[in-house]
Amino acid sequence: MSSNANDGVAPDGSPVAVFAALPARDVPEMLHTQMLEGDSVLELACGAGRYTRGLLDLGHPVVAVDESAAMLAHVDERAERVQADVFALDLRRRFDTVVAASYLVNTWPPLLLASCARHAELDGAVIVQRYAPDWARNAEPGEAEVGPVTIRFERVECIDDRLVGDVTYLLGDHTWHQHVDAHVLDDDELARYANYAGLAFDAVIDEFGEWVRLLPR
Repeated sequence: MSSNANDGVAPDGSPVAVFAALPARDVPEMLHTQMLEGDSVLELACGAGRYTRGLLDLGHPVVAVDESAAMLAHVDERAERVQADVFALDLRRRFDTVVAASYLVNTWPPLLLASCARHAELDGAVIVQRYAPDWARNAEPGEAEVGPVTIRFERVECIDDRLVGDVTYLLGDHTWHQHVDAHVLDDDELARYANYAGLAFDAVIDEFGEWVRLLPR
């Protein structure tokens, strides 16, 4: 029987059970290729820790930050877990690599990139995940199977460089709905926001155009 699960939802609308079930696929290994052995990692908006475990297994000490206690409860206990607003965060510590996944850079780019810059070593790196610009500008309704989760875009369109849509997640007998309203950031636009934060656009590091490396200036 299908049902709506309204509990267990993070403040941004992300369903905890879904993010705990999503597989990491090869993302931790891809991130690892951008680091030196044993580099320290600050993972902003770690969610339920689907990337955290892989980074730990690859030898990186990780500080995992999320505003949702329910999300953090799923994060590998080998990580240092911090419940906090990632946009206002100031740990007064710097890390070899700062990772910000989950497309938060498309929602509040000035605040997120400022937080990243505050925590990156001067010779370190910041890696952010954005909506791939080519996909976002031509997005159409559809669905995909990601591990045990079905992700369905019920309505999605690009309006004046904003990606707007409604997403339904299906896991077992439960469904969750989430609204998306985000900036579409191409390389030039992301470079502009990065520059304001004291970061420089360096490279796209994946074949889909989602993951971007920024360097402190």
